[in-house]
Amino acid sequence: TIGDDVSGIWPKDVKKDHINCAHALSSTIVTGDDHGAVNLFKFPCPEPGTEHKSYYGHSDNVTNVRFLANERYLVSLGGDDCCIFVWKCISKTNTDDDD
Repeated sequence: TIGDDVSGIWPKDVKKDHINCAHALSSTIVTGDDHGAVNLFKFPCPEPGTEHKSYYGHSDNVTNVRFLANERYLVSLGGDDCCIFVWKCISKTNTDDDD
């Protein structure tokens, strides 16, 4: 994933193969990396090293990430751990649990 709008997903001091996957939807882009992290960025994020939130669950590399169509959930696939995680997306401004 390369382009001016996503330059911020790349850490300043990390090899370019560190990020394995990315998916953008609305105003958010999510990445999966070699260290088992699922990283959320505001989109667009044109500045390298943009502030973001990291969430951990996988024991090793994350091979794919996708927002579901309703934007309320995110799916991440682990490589070596062979796990599928479903993450609930909670807005910073709306933390009500309205399932």
